[in-house]
Amino acid sequence: GCTVKNNLGAGLWFDTDWGDNLVENNLVDGNTCGIWWEISETLPGDRHGIIIRNNRVLNSRDQGIYVSAASEAIIENNTCHNNNFDIVLHGMPRVAYGYPFMLKNNIVRRNIVAGRTADIVVFEGENARLNVVEENFYALPKNEDPKRNGAGVAFSATNAGYDVTHRDLKALWQQKGYERTASTGDPLWQNAANGDYRLLPSSPAQGKGW
Repeated sequence: GCTVKNNLGAGLWFDTDWGDNLVENNLVDGNTCGIWWEISETLPGDRHGIIIRNNRVLNSRDQGIYVSAASEAIIENNTCHNNNFDIVLHGMPRVAYGYPFMLKNNIVRRNIVAGRTADIVVFEGENARLNVVEENFYALPKNEDPKRNGAGVAFSATNAGYDVTHRDLKALWQQKGYERTASTGDPLWQNAANGDYRLLPSSPAQGKGW
């Protein structure tokens, strides 16, 4: 239930932290990075690393939600809009404290994304595995320029930087195994220009996002 706005740095940042963390129902707006889970993993007995859900993450200069060389994150039912990169699983390769960190067992599902440059970024190189991306809604609001970079589907499945590799959901599923049941379109927000990201009853994104 926090509001975290306009900081020259991360809005909410967990670094070298252990599991069973919850970030829920926050407005994170206008920071350099919105919500950041970095070089973190679970200990025995932890149910998960972090759950990031039901947040509005907006207007970040870099990543909106960033899982950086970390594991066991569940990122679900967030609305991400106008971040440079909305949701990012990357920060790899990463060696700290004498051993390489993993990017594994992270789940990204049922979010609404509309990034400026990319909607979702997933690193696929060494020490990355078993990361799941499914059921997300790639927003293209009708009142925004359909030619803007990142409009519609802009997905990066990468072993290097953040370059967009896929703009077609069917090809993304067939080639990479992500987003078999994803969809795209106008989410029909109540009034996003004034910060109201509630969905109209006729929204095709019902059940997803904040």
